[in-house]
Amino acid sequence: RLGEPITLFGEREMERRDRLRALMVRLEADGQFDRLLRVQEDEQGAPGDDDDMEQIQYPFFTEGTNQLLQARVDIAMFLMTENNLNRCLS
Repeated sequence: RLGEPITLFGEREMERRDRLRALMVRLEADGQFDRLLRVQEDEQGAPGDDDDMEQIQYPFFTEGTNQLLQARVDIAMFLMTENNLNRCLS
């Protein structure tokens, strides 16, 4: 949107802040900063505008097979018995 990269290669946080701050000052001097803020607010829209659009929510995981579940249970059982055996011997 601004025609500037977010981060330059090898640029540290302080350098990035200084560069972007200088860019904002330059835009303010040209009178473009307020226009960019208005455009961004228009794109984000009002808080209640999202009711019109149906949002699809996907599961954050992929369900595995029953074979995978059983393998995980077997591993957990093995680790629990192995841990209990080590505690008894210690």
